[in-house]
Amino acid sequence: MVQPADSNVWARGETLQIQLTLVANLPLRAGRYMVSLTTPNGVSGDLSFEHGLTPTPTPAPKVVFVRKWGTVGSGDGEFRNPNGVAVASDGSVYVTDTGNNRIQMFTSEGVFVSQWGTYGSGDGEFDWPYDVLVSDGSVYIADRDNHRIQKFTSEGVFVSQWGTEGSDDGEFDWPYDVLISDGSVYIADKNNHRIQKFTSEGVFVSQWGTEGTGDGEFRNAPRGIAMASDGSVYVTDTGNNRIQKFTSAGEFVSKWSTYGTGDGEFDYPKGVAVASDGSVYVADRNNHRIQKFAPGP
Repeated sequence: MVQPADSNVWARGETLQIQLTLVANLPLRAGRYMVSLTTPNGVSGDLSFEHGLTPTPTPAPKVVFVRKWGTVGSGDGEFRNPNGVAVASDGSVYVTDTGNNRIQMFTSEGVFVSQWGTYGSGDGEFDWPYDVLVSDGSVYIADRDNHRIQKFTSEGVFVSQWGTEGSDDGEFDWPYDVLISDGSVYIADKNNHRIQKFTSEGVFVSQWGTEGTGDGEFRNAPRGIAMASDGSVYVTDTGNNRIQKFTSAGEFVSKWSTYGTGDGEFDYPKGVAVASDGSVYVADRNNHRIQKFAPGP
């Protein structure tokens, strides 16, 4: 039965409140319905509605495999223990071919372009190059076992290097990861249990962290470092099985997680990345998984 709110005054274009009453308590099945309405003063219209339907979920976007390249070896396009990968603004792909102590450059389709480096401690030589980062046409390499950062042009021409083995400002003991933001270079200085910050030319700016389990302290870390769009710095504190969050100046903000296999727990977290929406992705190594977190305080 259809009951107009006030059939004497309702006209087309005005809001009409109605109540549908089932006759004889018959069940209304799930579906889409259309009701035709006519008021005593001759105004008519149709009302459509849904009842009991479950909304169709939006399918998650599929990750589609595109291509792969490389095999074990030391020839062009071959690798031994590749560790770091970075993509330049023109689509060029740079890979730290760690076991071959060199950098290889490819097109976005995986076509070999060039390579540079060999084992050694001279300019442009490497001893276990671990991470690579590309920024403003420059390529930065964490030359781990030489305890330094090397900077090259996008074509692999040596520009500069800084760092030596030690624990003083600007010295390293296994630089692991490189982050660049707003002209500043952040280095995860693993065995010194700290983050160091430099200018893009390698001039020391500041450092934070020490060995321990307290806020702002690290154990067997840091290994991974990433920055959000608001300038927050996220660090994988691997030995403490947690993520720590800092300001860009190194002030402690928050931390989360502990050892375990449950949701939000870690077993040897290493890599970390922050998406444009603030989501934090963590490579939870010994749990053999990636975990995703919403932006937090």
